Formats: sequence, C-alpha cells, structure tokens
Amino acid sequence: MAMNWMKVSHDPKAAKRPAPTTSEPARKSGIGKEKSAPVNRVSAERRDINAYLQKLKFKKCFYGVDEQDLWKKLTELNKLYEAELRAERIRYDTLLAETQREAETALNGIVAADGENLP
Repeated sequence: MAMNWMKVSHDPKAAKRPAPTTSEPARKSGIGKEKSAPVNRVSAERRDINAYLQKLKFKKCFYGVDEQDLWKKLTELNKLYEAELRAERIRYDTLLAETQREAETALNGIVAADGENLP
C-alpha cells in the first residue's frame, strides 16, 4: 500500500539554524551549592537525529513514496530516538542520585549541628 498522502518537504533554512542554547544564570540548588546551567543542552544523540532528519530522503514512486523504504527509515529513526531516551534516563538517574546525596549530606549536617546544641 502506498503512502501517497505523505508529502516530503525540506526547509532549506532549517540546516542553517543554530542549535538551541540557554542563557540561564547560575542557580542555587536549595542546598547551598551553586550550580551553573549548561550552555548547550543538545545531546550528541539529538544532534545525530537532527543530522539524520536533514539528510533524510525517500524513494519516490509514481504514486507517492516507496513503502518499504519509508518503513526502513522510520525504523532507523526509532533506533536513534531509543538511544537518545536511554542516554537521557542515565543522565536523569545520575542527577537524581547526586541530588539525593547532597540532600542527605545537608540533612546529616543539620542533625549533627542540632545534636551539639542540645543541653
């Protein structure tokens, strides 16, 4: 079955757009340790996806695009997204563990300080 309803368009300006960045100032984590926001939040996996999408071209048929080619490219794109998702899960798990360690350290410091002031 052909997917002739799908129109493939390419925005030539999209390749010239810079990667998204953030200019957030340094922020406090609430525990007293100052953290600076990352300058560029685009992961390597996301750059791979962007490069893949910019180079993506479908085989065209008389009635639209080749369905086998379409499914092959969608499968490749899905693998790229799964790799990005795995990397983000690792990143968030690491940040969560770091924040939990900082919270425990701060809590232990408060408990120790309170214990010294008791009569």
